[in-house]
Amino acid sequence: MKKLIHLMIVLVIVFSCSKENETLKVEYRVSEASAATDITYRNAESEMISETVEFNSSEDAWNLVTDMKRGDIVFVSALYHDSTSSVNVQVLVDGKIIKQKSSVNEPEKYVIASGTVPY
Repeated sequence: MKKLIHLMIVLVIVFSCSKENETLKVEYRVSEASAATDITYRNAESEMISETVEFNSSEDAWNLVTDMKRGDIVFVSALYHDSTSSVNVQVLVDGKIIKQKSSVNEPEKYVIASGTVPY
Protein backbone atom coordinates (compact mmCIF):
# COMPACT_ATOMS: atom_id res chain seq x y z
CA MET A 1 0.00 0.00 0.00
CA LYS A 2 2.86 2.33 0.83
CA LYS A 3 4.44 1.74 -2.59
CA LEU A 4 1.18 2.59 -4.30
CA ILE A 5 0.93 5.90 -2.45
CA HIS A 6 4.54 6.76 -3.33
CA LEU A 7 3.89 5.90 -6.98
CA MET A 8 0.81 8.13 -7.06
CA ILE A 9 2.76 11.04 -5.54
CA VAL A 10 5.53 10.66 -8.11
CA LEU A 11 3.00 10.57 -10.97
CA VAL A 12 1.27 13.73 -9.73
CA ILE A 13 4.61 15.56 -9.54
CA VAL A 14 5.70 14.41 -12.99
CA PHE A 15 2.45 15.43 -14.69
CA SER A 16 2.23 18.79 -12.94
CA CYS A 17 5.83 19.71 -13.85
CA SER A 18 5.45 18.81 -17.51
CA LYS A 19 2.55 21.24 -17.90
CA GLU A 20 4.73 24.20 -16.90
CA ASN A 21 7.16 23.55 -19.78
CA GLU A 22 4.42 23.13 -22.35
CA THR A 23 4.42 25.73 -25.14
CA LEU A 24 1.26 27.31 -26.46
CA LYS A 25 0.48 29.20 -29.67
CA VAL A 26 0.33 32.93 -28.97
CA GLU A 27 -1.02 35.27 -31.61
CA TYR A 28 -0.80 39.05 -31.60
CA ARG A 29 -3.43 40.63 -33.83
CA VAL A 30 -3.92 44.29 -34.81
CA SER A 31 -6.97 45.13 -36.92
CA GLU A 32 -9.59 47.75 -37.81
CA ALA A 33 -6.92 50.38 -38.56
CA SER A 34 -7.07 52.42 -41.76
CA ALA A 35 -3.79 54.35 -41.62
CA ALA A 36 -0.14 53.89 -40.69
CA THR A 37 0.09 52.33 -37.23
CA ASP A 38 3.13 51.82 -35.00
CA ILE A 39 3.07 48.31 -33.53
CA THR A 40 5.29 47.16 -30.66
CA TYR A 41 5.29 43.58 -29.35
CA ARG A 42 7.27 41.26 -27.08
CA ASN A 43 8.60 38.20 -28.89
CA ALA A 44 9.36 34.71 -27.55
CA GLU A 45 12.96 35.78 -26.77
CA SER A 46 11.65 38.59 -24.50
CA GLU A 47 12.75 41.30 -26.96
CA MET A 48 10.59 44.33 -27.70
CA ILE A 49 10.14 44.73 -31.46
CA SER A 50 8.68 47.84 -33.13
CA GLU A 51 7.49 48.31 -36.68
CA THR A 52 5.20 50.60 -38.62
CA VAL A 53 2.46 48.93 -40.66
CA GLU A 54 0.54 50.72 -43.39
CA PHE A 55 -3.12 49.76 -43.26
CA ASN A 56 -5.03 50.68 -46.43
CA SER A 57 -8.51 49.95 -45.07
CA SER A 58 -10.18 48.81 -41.88
CA GLU A 59 -10.40 45.32 -43.43
CA ASP A 60 -6.60 44.92 -43.26
CA ALA A 61 -5.02 43.09 -40.33
CA TRP A 62 -1.54 42.39 -38.97
CA ASN A 63 -0.74 39.31 -36.95
CA LEU A 64 2.19 37.38 -35.57
CA VAL A 65 2.04 33.80 -34.27
CA THR A 66 4.73 32.35 -32.01
CA ASP A 67 5.21 29.61 -29.42
CA MET A 68 5.50 30.74 -25.80
CA LYS A 69 5.69 28.99 -22.47
CA ARG A 70 3.10 29.22 -19.71
CA GLY A 71 3.83 32.24 -17.55
CA ASP A 72 5.64 34.17 -20.32
CA ILE A 73 4.75 37.84 -20.57
CA VAL A 74 2.73 38.83 -23.66
CA PHE A 75 2.56 42.42 -24.88
CA VAL A 76 1.35 44.17 -28.00
CA SER A 77 0.61 47.87 -28.47
CA ALA A 78 -0.55 50.06 -31.32
CA LEU A 79 -0.34 53.80 -31.88
CA TYR A 80 -1.93 55.60 -34.82
CA HIS A 81 -1.66 59.24 -35.85
CA ASP A 82 -4.65 59.76 -38.18
CA SER A 83 -7.67 61.19 -36.33
CA THR A 84 -10.09 59.28 -38.57
CA SER A 85 -8.54 55.87 -37.86
CA SER A 86 -9.13 53.31 -35.14
CA VAL A 87 -7.46 50.13 -33.93
CA ASN A 88 -8.25 46.84 -32.22
CA VAL A 89 -5.42 44.99 -30.45
CA GLN A 90 -5.71 41.36 -29.33
CA VAL A 91 -3.64 38.64 -27.68
CA LEU A 92 -4.86 35.12 -28.38
CA VAL A 93 -3.61 31.91 -26.77
CA ASP A 94 -4.46 28.71 -28.62
CA GLY A 95 -7.09 30.64 -30.59
CA LYS A 96 -8.85 32.18 -27.56
CA ILE A 97 -8.72 35.91 -26.87
CA ILE A 98 -7.12 36.53 -23.46
CA LYS A 99 -6.59 40.30 -23.79
CA GLN A 100 -8.19 42.89 -26.05
CA LYS A 101 -8.23 46.69 -26.26
CA SER A 102 -9.53 49.10 -28.87
CA SER A 103 -9.61 52.78 -29.73
CA VAL A 104 -11.74 54.81 -32.16
CA ASN A 105 -10.72 58.27 -33.38
CA GLU A 106 -8.20 58.75 -30.55
CA PRO A 107 -4.85 59.38 -32.28
CA GLU A 108 -1.58 59.51 -30.34
CA LYS A 109 -3.00 57.20 -27.66
CA TYR A 110 -1.27 53.86 -27.02
CA VAL A 111 -3.64 50.91 -27.13
CA ILE A 112 -2.07 48.08 -25.12
CA ALA A 113 -2.98 44.44 -24.54
CA SER A 114 -0.66 42.63 -22.13
CA GLY A 115 -0.59 39.87 -19.56
CA THR A 116 0.88 36.39 -19.15
CA VAL A 117 0.37 33.09 -20.91
CA PRO A 118 -2.04 31.27 -18.56
CA TYR A 119 -1.08 28.13 -16.64
